[in-house]
Amino acid sequence: MHKARDSALRTLAAAAFLLRDLSRRRIALLLLFIVPALFDGVVLATTASREVEVTLGSLVEPGAQIRTPEQSAVDPFDTSLDDDGSRRLDERRLSLVFLGAAAVCFLACFLAFNLVHKRREADARLVLAGFRAYEVLLAKVAVLLVLVALLASYETAILRPWVVPRQTALVIAGLFLGGLTYGCLGLLVGTVAKHELEGIFVIVLLTNVDVGWLQNPIYFAHSQSTATIRALPGYGAAQLAVVGAFTGDAPHGVLLRAGLWAGGTLASALVAFGSLITPPRADRSESARLRGHYARVLGVAYLLWFVAFEAVGRFAAGLRTVDLTSAWDRALPLVPAFVWPYEACYALPVLSLLVVRDWHRFNVAILAILVANVSAFAVYVTLPVAFARPDLGAGLSERVLALEYAADFHPGANKLPSMHVAMSWIMVRAMWGQATSRVVDAGLAALLVLLTVAPVLVKQHLVVDVAIAVPWGLGAYWAAGKWYRWIVGEGESAPDGLVRAFAPWRRFE
Repeated sequence: MHKARDSALRTLAAAAFLLRDLSRRRIALLLLFIVPALFDGVVLATTASREVEVTLGSLVEPGAQIRTPEQSAVDPFDTSLDDDGSRRLDERRLSLVFLGAAAVCFLACFLAFNLVHKRREADARLVLAGFRAYEVLLAKVAVLLVLVALLASYETAILRPWVVPRQTALVIAGLFLGGLTYGCLGLLVGTVAKHELEGIFVIVLLTNVDVGWLQNPIYFAHSQSTATIRALPGYGAAQLAVVGAFTGDAPHGVLLRAGLWAGGTLASALVAFGSLITPPRADRSESARLRGHYARVLGVAYLLWFVAFEAVGRFAAGLRTVDLTSAWDRALPLVPAFVWPYEACYALPVLSLLVVRDWHRFNVAILAILVANVSAFAVYVTLPVAFARPDLGAGLSERVLALEYAADFHPGANKLPSMHVAMSWIMVRAMWGQATSRVVDAGLAALLVLLTVAPVLVKQHLVVDVAIAVPWGLGAYWAAGKWYRWIVGEGESAPDGLVRAFAPWRRFE
């Protein structure tokens, strides 16, 4: 009990230090109030009050076709009952809400960046003085939540003379989740960026491209790649704000999407910041230090892979797809219980941290995953594959599988070859023979069999996807090994070897 109380007191003290430091930065406090009002003033001075037709992507019902305003005008007597998300809104009022959300996201990102980047040494001193790293992290999160809540409430308040929201709670939720997502991205940029100028440049680029441009419902109505816009961090938040301001409808799935983006960016920022301020333990063995280093490498690799995989999948899902279902696929039954080994693929790289002893092999595996994915991306956009999914029951395995189906690309993409299978073979190849016991190798072999057949038995992939994925993964590992041995010299440490493998020009330094 006393330990918990002391920890809470240290967290509050760290938050107080942070707020005191922030209060000394008068320009930061002024930004909280001036920038949103400035955005609104520019809109009122430059935007006409006229009706325009826009598309609210979160109101598009399944089966409805998104049409541009020009297409809508061609057939005014359309009798389709499916909501295509088309609405006629006042341009000035829409711009006030949209740019208000952009202002909240930009300010949250910029302020969070300053909470980290300008306090690196101070935070490290707190840890050396006896504060736990997680206490400093919790203080950052608490201050960020207060700032974002303040920004969301203030922006909603200054909009009311011109925009009285139909659903105020949705507007505040959208502004808050958007600010939290970009605030966490600001924490992440502040942790990673070495210099202030490059960090600010990244912040301006991220916010302008996403919430400042692509999430504009007017632009969305004319976009040729709405799937890409939906995949961006600001989509859910912007949709919540606009739908809540002007309609009484319930948006489809964007609250969960915005929450996932906020949670994912928060987790990534905390991991990166925690590794930055946690001092190295002198009593840790070399093996433990390497394992910790590669755990951080793996976290960054997961994040980059997820962003790239999602971007390619969203783009490919908008292309013309083909169905490669064979007689073998029709003959194989649906076995929902295999969803558990299917999901285990995501944990396989983490398992490798406990098995691998030669970290050069781990480097080769990371490089092989890059080779396998980049080459597969070319196939995904050239030959997007889609096929019908079976109906599911109400059991636990079926419910988990239903979540997997819902998270997948629609109507389909990123199928041929199966990266589930290719990456599983790469990681098992890297772990093979590394353990001190043959029992571990036997367990890896059994797990690999399950991971190979699971995608077909849960109807996430076709037989041809899996058949091609096995040589795809092994071929990528072989090519990565050749490259790695050519680039990395003998006697070089594994961490340096990983850097050199991804920066081949350093071979000639």
